[in-house]
Amino acid sequence: MSTFSIVIPCYNEASRIPLDRLSSFLLTNAEAHIIFVNDGSTDETFQKLTAFISQYPDKCDIVSHEERKGKASAVQSGMLRALHDTKAQYIGYLDADFSTDPEEFFLLYLYAQSHQLDYIFGSRIKKLNAVIKRNNFRHYAGRFIATLTDGWFKLGIYDTQCGAKCFKREIVSTLFEKPFKTKWLFDIEIFIRIKQSETTFSGYEYPLQNWINARGSKINLKSFPQILKELFLLRRFYAK
Repeated sequence: MSTFSIVIPCYNEASRIPLDRLSSFLLTNAEAHIIFVNDGSTDETFQKLTAFISQYPDKCDIVSHEERKGKASAVQSGMLRALHDTKAQYIGYLDADFSTDPEEFFLLYLYAQSHQLDYIFGSRIKKLNAVIKRNNFRHYAGRFIATLTDGWFKLGIYDTQCGAKCFKREIVSTLFEKPFKTKWLFDIEIFIRIKQSETTFSGYEYPLQNWINARGSKINLKSFPQILKELFLLRRFYAK
């Protein structure tokens, strides 16, 4: 029986998602279960995912949106599917390009499990012997977002935007039942919901050993006006 469900949101990832790496991961980690969320893809993503799932019918599942709803909704759909349809102890989500390798993501789960954490998330902190490769725009945009939101919400987090996060099943409903106000910055909304919850949750920012930015990211300079808009939406809806 799986104790760790991994949600992978996908939009037009047919040429990017490295399913060979996922295949190796599933063969060596019996506790893992995968839920793909096909977010209205217009390429061959759905066909590629269903072909892969047919090889691992007991280890994989898929949620499919007829139209694109955005990453926030895709992650929410997958997290709630895992909550209601599996008995996984921990449920997390991971970017489809595997900038964080599934094997390293599994280490986050093991750390959370051994320390009985409510949540854990990857952090792209450059340190000795770590391999962290980010493009300049994403790095500086990330620092800008983290600095601004920390000033507003006092989150105390270095890297809010890394797409590798894992939660104990008992808190998934609290964090994911309500729709997110933003599409790009929903990760920050999760941390704000944790901070503003009436319950105290234990968490850990886990420094990743390897994180390599894959080509084809959907966040670029053209995204910045929307990111700015969403920053002020966060302040509007969550500032106390």
